[in-house]
Amino acid sequence: MNIRRGRPTKGTPPARDRILRAAEELFLASGYEATTVRRIAQEADCDPALVAYHFGSKHGLFEEVTTGGLGPAGLLSTALAGPPEHLGFRIVARVVSAWDDPIAGPHLHGLMRMALVEEDATSVVHEYLDRELLGPLVEYLGGRGARSRATAVLAVVAGLIAGRYLLRLEPLASASQQDVMRSYGRIAQVAAHPELLGGKT
Repeated sequence: MNIRRGRPTKGTPPARDRILRAAEELFLASGYEATTVRRIAQEADCDPALVAYHFGSKHGLFEEVTTGGLGPAGLLSTALAGPPEHLGFRIVARVVSAWDDPIAGPHLHGLMRMALVEEDATSVVHEYLDRELLGPLVEYLGGRGARSRATAVLAVVAGLIAGRYLLRLEPLASASQQDVMRSYGRIAQVAAHPELLGGKT
């Protein structure tokens, strides 16, 4: 394949976009370890140096693919834009909507499975979760035990994703979005605010 080194042909997507698209397809098809920067560059029809220029390394590129494709930080940021008494419900609603989406869902499913089985990919996801999800959630919750409460919320979401989408546990897997949002939203809300266990709803 001829590698473009100059200005792209008119109508061709920018190199950065081509690299991201090629990397996402290769990571999903071949996994993190088997996907090389050279192969990504070949599929993107660009010089391998452009991968390093835009993303620094394969590690950085994978992080961009997972954060840009999964968009959990974006989902969280919209969930944080609201009153704390409904935070758990907002987070669960956005997660379920994204995972149930016919286009985004398969993408999320593939990347999550890869992240769970490949050590390098797992480390990237862990770093991302701590920096982009846990950190902002801790800051939003504030007060005593904020980190523990934020971790509990993410654990509820992780359990929901594993049960409904990865393990396909019934009746969770076939439950309606409304039922899942209602039940898991309540659990996530209690995780964020344990004082609700005292009888408030």
